[in-house]
Amino acid sequence: MYASLTPVPLRSRAAAIVCVSSDSSDLHRVLSQLEALPLHEIVLVLSQPTDGIFALARSRKNTLIVHLPDSVEPDVGRALGAKLTDADTLLFVDGKQATDANVLARFLWECDGRMDIALNDISARMGLFKQRGGIEQFHEFLNSSLNRQDLRANSMSVLPIAMSRHALDTLGSAVLAVPVKAHAIAILNKLRIGAGGSAGSGTLKEQSKSKEHLKKAAGDHVEALKEAMTTRGSRLQFVDTIRNRSVLGDER
Repeated sequence: MYASLTPVPLRSRAAAIVCVSSDSSDLHRVLSQLEALPLHEIVLVLSQPTDGIFALARSRKNTLIVHLPDSVEPDVGRALGAKLTDADTLLFVDGKQATDANVLARFLWECDGRMDIALNDISARMGLFKQRGGIEQFHEFLNSSLNRQDLRANSMSVLPIAMSRHALDTLGSAVLAVPVKAHAIAILNKLRIGAGGSAGSGTLKEQSKSKEHLKKAAGDHVEALKEAMTTRGSRLQFVDTIRNRSVLGDER
């Protein structure tokens, strides 16, 4: 059953970007929710799809299908999808987990002239800092380091998110393959970033328990911080009020 139509007063064209792998068993529901929205197109990046997933993708209207015979990281697939659309607003969703169209509509609406990047607000579901997963702590540390404490643990790496054409042109599609690096660059470029809504019932704790996910997240955040230090200096513009660096001729 398809979701009922969800009207959103958009002034410009919008597209959804979905990276689909062979285990995207919820794809039908994902597409049904997207088809309830006034989207110009849905870009489906199929990574090693099964025959069933490929047939399902082809059966839907208004879709641009990219077939990749090899397995790729979902973030890489979404970066490719972003490059292939000329829409003014881009909505990035998870191909494995459907989000209600009414929730997604808010993300689109926020990026239709108000925000450059609308993030999934997971902060409302979090407890104390020590009770959070490691990846959530990484996100909040990065935001605080870049003087955007208001974003808390919200990050471009947590779907769904929406993005304006201005944001995509500023960042470039390639950097979306490393979402936290794109997140840092977006802050450094003073893009308008805020919460577009709250989707999903969980947090990132399950991923944080995986050593593989945690190691990858740590590496991505180091890359993001290196990018920030290249732009703002090694102290990220934070003043050292303790050490008398002038003694050594170092005023940083």
